[in-house]
Amino acid sequence: MTLVTVDHRLSLSLYHFAERHTVVRHTARFCASVLIWVLATAVITGLAITSPLVGLPVLVGAFFLGHIINAVVEHYRWRERPYKTHIFEPLIATRWLHGSFPSDHAMMAFVLAGVWTGMGETLTVIAILVAVLIGVGRIAVGVHYVSDVVVGAFVGMVSAAAFTALF
Repeated sequence: MTLVTVDHRLSLSLYHFAERHTVVRHTARFCASVLIWVLATAVITGLAITSPLVGLPVLVGAFFLGHIINAVVEHYRWRERPYKTHIFEPLIATRWLHGSFPSDHAMMAFVLAGVWTGMGETLTVIAILVAVLIGVGRIAVGVHYVSDVVVGAFVGMVSAAAFTALF
């Protein structure tokens, strides 16, 4: 069995589990589409209060770097979303979605958690757990494969580490 097969099977198993269980489905939708805004609001507000002159520019720079890396990777390694490849209805709206690999949501979530952690703020474990929930939610609603989220998270962590190291 190849890694691609394992990736697809894990992703589809999580989707089908969420699809069959009402509470899991609603939780996955929340994690996939709303939780990123909760995390962003908390981190941006926290950085604006604790270190506005350093934290916010670091966050913007890390976002910028992460988006550039994701765009380059997506250009050279295009992949359709799971719901298109395997022909099923995703559990969230998909009107704005483009390629699947790597996950922009995972990248952004881990930039937020990574910059928050790198700036030495409190509650870092919660920020990281929220970032993980966002990634799992994106898989469970059927818009990403596991590998999309893992690579997006890696790009986010690297981007956050690069910019927090500068300051």
